[in-house]
Amino acid sequence: MTLAVTRIPSHQDRDADFNSKAPHYKTADFTTLARSYWPHLPAECVRVVFDSLKRNIKYQEDEPLFRVYRTVDDDSFIGHYFARALKDFTL
Repeated sequence: MTLAVTRIPSHQDRDADFNSKAPHYKTADFTTLARSYWPHLPAECVRVVFDSLKRNIKYQEDEPLFRVYRTVDDDSFIGHYFARALKDFTL
């Protein structure tokens, strides 16, 4: 029996200076893959706040970690998520 492996794109695949822009991002959407793992995630745009650059041991990469809030105008904290779980970042 073989298992299918889904490659989650690296945040570094997006562009060369993603890490330097990370502290400036304000909003993002969750990826379809992230929503398939965690169905409770909001379908609309969420507010993101850069927390730190952390080592993602599963993918052996340093990756931005964001604090995520339920909506752009809401202060309801959802949790911390690595950049690869998010897409469509805006400044």
